[in-house]
Amino acid sequence: MSESKSEQWLLDEICAYVEDDKRKYAIAIEGPWGSGKTRFLSSALWSALKGRRKRMVRVSMFGLKDADELYDKLGAVLMRLESDGSGKLRKVLRRVASGLPNVVAAAMSAVGIPLNGDMGAKLVVDLLLSDKHVLVFDDVERRSGSSDDLSLFGAVNELVEGRGVKVVFVAQDLGDDAGDRRSFDADIREKLVWKVYSYNQPPVQLVDDIFGQLNHPVGGIDVLQCVQEAVARSECSNARAMLRVEQMVAEVIDSGVLEDESIFIENRRSAFIDLVQFALMVCGGETPREPSQPAGEGELAFFDVEYMRAHRLYEQYRDLPCVDAYFRSRKSGERVDLDGGIRSYIEKRYPNSRDTQAVLDIKSVIESKMGTLSDQDVSPIVSRLSNLIRRKEFSPIVLRDVVCWNLWFSEHGFEDAVPVDELVSCCERAMDRELQRALEFSMNQRSAFSFSESADSVLAKLSEYAVEAYASDLAENVTKCVSSGGSADEILSMLSESLSFGVQGLLAVEPSHVASVYFNFAPKGQEELRRVVHKLETEVPIPDEAKDRLDDWLSALKNALTENDDTDRMTRVRKGWFIQTIDRVLGP
Repeated sequence: MSESKSEQWLLDEICAYVEDDKRKYAIAIEGPWGSGKTRFLSSALWSALKGRRKRMVRVSMFGLKDADELYDKLGAVLMRLESDGSGKLRKVLRRVASGLPNVVAAAMSAVGIPLNGDMGAKLVVDLLLSDKHVLVFDDVERRSGSSDDLSLFGAVNELVEGRGVKVVFVAQDLGDDAGDRRSFDADIREKLVWKVYSYNQPPVQLVDDIFGQLNHPVGGIDVLQCVQEAVARSECSNARAMLRVEQMVAEVIDSGVLEDESIFIENRRSAFIDLVQFALMVCGGETPREPSQPAGEGELAFFDVEYMRAHRLYEQYRDLPCVDAYFRSRKSGERVDLDGGIRSYIEKRYPNSRDTQAVLDIKSVIESKMGTLSDQDVSPIVSRLSNLIRRKEFSPIVLRDVVCWNLWFSEHGFEDAVPVDELVSCCERAMDRELQRALEFSMNQRSAFSFSESADSVLAKLSEYAVEAYASDLAENVTKCVSSGGSADEILSMLSESLSFGVQGLLAVEPSHVASVYFNFAPKGQEELRRVVHKLETEVPIPDEAKDRLDDWLSALKNALTENDDTDRMTRVRKGWFIQTIDRVLGP
């Protein structure tokens, strides 16, 4: 008979069984791995039995073969539990102790009982076991693959029927053979086990039990509510995974990022939910993976809901590397900067812009409900998106969504959609506000799949604009820095950072300015600038369309360096090294 109820109901059932002197059977609890059985046994059941003046004796059946090994292990556990027993009992054990199995002998030695009699493990059990004990045999399905079940469970049956001992079996599945799990012979089970109860706590209850002590607002954020939402998203019902994540959540709370009021509260909250969701997935063995692109092209692929969800989830997870690093660090002892990781994630995924969040909300509604929306449902969405576009205050991180959805609405006859020319102009102004993110959009755009010809055309135009705007801005900043006598570190930082996004930014800077900067640098700065150019040889991919322009730029830089010979001897040495580096990049 299998029953599944609340945890309290299960406790009441077990306690009623324990107090029933007439019922000489065992009971069993089944529950999947990670369902919280261990926590239930060690906390809830232990406390409930203690309140009834009973003592739980928990024995793992992992690897057990027969009755002798069972008594050996049970005797050792009883010895540890009763090490504070009466002097009379200790005297009895001293007289009879001799030739004990190693595990029992070790247990006796640990409590200071000398071995000078003749006694076996079964006798130890007979002497120590009483009606105050409730035996809990855990990991039943993980007993030895070659176990003698008639011997093993026969010994348990003797305890149940012969001694009237109360026994609770605990297993994943008593009737299933899989991997390292062994089934429970049906005939033995029927004879020995009176009832089988299912233990599988609802996730909501697990969250309350495990994260309950964190149930207080942090920076205006309801932590428990966020965890509940993350659990629902991850579809996690694994108590062990939750227990591992609980420590991380506590550290995040202590870090202070959730209380930073300089960050829009909804962005803090959203990032926190994402973090907990990914942590639960990692601990539950469901780490997000990059999905294979579905068959079909354009709109068909774009509206593959499952693919879109998986792809978005993977990209978000990739932007939170601190999650995987945190759980790896539990083994390596390394410290992981959760605070910095979350702040970086917020900056990228949830910038302080209500308009950006509004675009993301629209995207979420469309992707989750597109198949069920009517014209009356879509029209206000189109109007809202158009207003957000014309405000030009959204972040470039949502450019692709803005363009693709606006054009899709336009192509399907929704008149409130923004015309293409105006769309491009508005997007360019939004990019001007955050050129760094605009450039990141351009880089990511290269690997994004096609949506439609019109969308691809607009996105390509915006990508080019991002590169040109960034390059122009870089050139202007370098020029200002050079003319105002800016620091070497500042100029080097700008030039080095530009190469993170390719060569376009560097090509916008006048080679003569770079040469002028070089000669104004101290020796250390000169060498650092040479290393920046060296990256062109070793680290920076150079597209074919930029190769000729780069060659011209490097040649102009070489000439500018060569023309200035009014330097000291070591500067000339370093300049020679610099020119050699340029020549290697230029090639034959």
